[in-house]
Amino acid sequence: MADIYHYQLDPVSKTFSFITQYDVKITVAIARDKTWFPYNPEIKEVYSFDLSAVPSSTKLDFKIRDTVAHILAERFENTETVVTYYCDDEDGKHSKRKNTFERWYQAVNDSSIHKYNRDVIYENKVIHSSLLIHEDNTRYSTIIRVYEAGDEDVTSKFNID
Repeated sequence: MADIYHYQLDPVSKTFSFITQYDVKITVAIARDKTWFPYNPEIKEVYSFDLSAVPSSTKLDFKIRDTVAHILAERFENTETVVTYYCDDEDGKHSKRKNTFERWYQAVNDSSIHKYNRDVIYENKVIHSSLLIHEDNTRYSTIIRVYEAGDEDVTSKFNID
């Protein structure tokens, strides 16, 4: 098992948090989110994923990746789980986030979790999104079809702010 940070679940905010060796507080939020599947009530276990670091840090720390992967792996113990995330561009680091998460996915190398990527438009900006799904999800085909066929411009559907 990878070396991970000790993390805590805040029972009120339902977020996970931990402090890195560089005194950066990492908060991981995993919340129910039907944004991608509003017309598919049969798809129930959909979550959005968000990660924040305070203060922001550019130091390389593999334990952050391993800890976040561990938190997500616990969610995927239920094979019906779907996790979506997007990389915002508020600070001009959209591409860096996209590349970081792609490297993390490749490094974790869990062949039972599949990743699909999609760029969408939100308020005239291109936003990268990804979907993580367990290979044994009973609605796998439907979920991927709906995710990939969604509107390109999601401004009126999403509340990204």
